Amino acid sequence: MLLFILSAKRLLVGMWKSFKRPQFLSLFTTLFFIILSGTMFYKGTEGWYWLDAMYFAVVSLIPTGVETGLYPTSDFSKIFTMIYLTSFSKSPTSIVGETNAGLSYFSVGVQSTAERS
Repeated sequence: MLLFILSAKRLLVGMWKSFKRPQFLSLFTTLFFIILSGTMFYKGTEGWYWLDAMYFAVVSLIPTGVETGLYPTSDFSKIFTMIYLTSFSKSPTSIVGETNAGLSYFSVGVQSTAERS
């Protein structure tokens, strides 16, 4: 349990410090709007509940292909899903890479002069 708490603390500190990096903030904002657009589309077109629409929008971006039990039913939704997946599948990977870079950078205790003040 102690290891979980320490790991969670390290993750939160790394995320907090990563938000101060412009590249991470830009990628995070982009990912937020990608998920928001997918959620709004599936909510409006398919008539799914908000949570179901957001779940499908997030899980469909994961490269391993998680089984959701939700499927686009209209031809328009299927075309949107194809474009959504091919256009935006790189963004979550970029976010994870930036987070890892931030965590490894801050875990060794290296700080720039701007962060020390």
